[in-house]
Amino acid sequence: MRTAISPTIYTLGPEGTNCATAAQWWLDSREERNATQRIVLHETLEQAFDELSGKQDGYLLSCAAYPDLHTLIFTRLGDMELCDSFIMPTHSMVLASRTSADQIKSVATHPAPQSLVASHYRKVFANSNADAAVLCSTGQADACVTTVVAADLHELNIIEDFGQVPMAFLVHSLKRADHAKA
Repeated sequence: MRTAISPTIYTLGPEGTNCATAAQWWLDSREERNATQRIVLHETLEQAFDELSGKQDGYLLSCAAYPDLHTLIFTRLGDMELCDSFIMPTHSMVLASRTSADQIKSVATHPAPQSLVASHYRKVFANSNADAAVLCSTGQADACVTTVVAADLHELNIIEDFGQVPMAFLVHSLKRADHAKA
């Protein structure tokens, strides 16, 4: 039996993002058995779209809570279009740390969930929730708001669990030449 190759999904990384999990769910929900699936993770969705645009071999998966999603969409109206959407729960969002809770002075966070950071902490902004865990694990912040998956991956201590968030995910495709002319 021959293995089919499915389109590539370009989305937000690094490993442990809600977008990466949503991309896998989307592929699993629509692909045939024996399909080779490929998810490519990027620092930003803008970089992910740029690679998709160059390779023209798949889709961009975004999260509705992504900061400046409107800018990503409206600056690329001639090149991309929304082709699917779905709602699924995120991983549990957590406050995690490499130190004890009483030693936290700074918290790495993606801009989207920054309201989960207490006002007395200094915020260190990250490109994604999983990137916040990287910043924390490398000492660039004392704690982070991240996914439970990324916290576990980087062996961080979970201080508070905010739970899962029902989230909309959007799948964008490149406009085909015949659609662009119409």
